Amino acid sequence: MAPHPNQQLNTPGSCALRLENLEQQNSNTKGELMASIAADICATFISIAKYSEDGTLQAQHTGVIDQVIQTIRDTDVKQRHMLDRQVRRLRKEVKWIQKKYSRLAGQADALGRAYQMKLRKVRKSLREKSVKDTAEELDGEFEIVENED
Repeated sequence: MAPHPNQQLNTPGSCALRLENLEQQNSNTKGELMASIAADICATFISIAKYSEDGTLQAQHTGVIDQVIQTIRDTDVKQRHMLDRQVRRLRKEVKWIQKKYSRLAGQADALGRAYQMKLRKVRKSLREKSVKDTAEELDGEFEIVENED
């Protein structure tokens, strides 16, 4: 790609300039712009590779490009390591929640059993009281019958 007539060879090119006023662009325009810049970057890398293959560019010339590629790779690795740490933290959190749930479930079961026992005692007590009250009522009826004679 030939530089713009007003543009010097060693100044930032059209990719950087196209990012100006990005804040004012709508989503579709931003997407189209990113696709266009990505296509330009790919075409640039392909051209650099061809010039390297035919000897026009030497390693001393492309070293900065190699650094860019390494930065991209390192960023990817750093991102992956960050995500791995986050996954480990989330797994620890899940285990902690499972232990807490298990402990709470056990406490709830124990509490349920304790209340079942209390409920049985209350029911038994009510039955005994009901039998006692019925017996007292019956005793009272027999007294009435005995007094009538």
